[in-house]
Amino acid sequence: MQADRQVPELAGFWMLSVLLQLPLQLFLFVNEETVPLPIERVVQGVMLSLLAVQLVSGFFALRHASQHQAKHFHVTQFQLVPDSTRQLDLACKRD
Repeated sequence: MQADRQVPELAGFWMLSVLLQLPLQLFLFVNEETVPLPIERVVQGVMLSLLAVQLVSGFFALRHASQHQAKHFHVTQFQLVPDSTRQLDLACKRD
């Protein structure tokens, strides 16, 4: 149940990574005007590769969690239908 409630947080985290981190990391890696040292190139390459892994794994985790939450929602909707019709039948019988 707790994982279902974390879908919005995971989606926000993933969107921030795509919209903010990725352009900044690409700028730092590709920008030639700052004359980066070789160690800076290596560190930025590692950071960019870790960000790529984070984005891909976050996408699949978000897709899996949202599909699970949708299935859970549909199952609870089908389970609640007989109860609501039973209550409706009882209400009609009382009148």
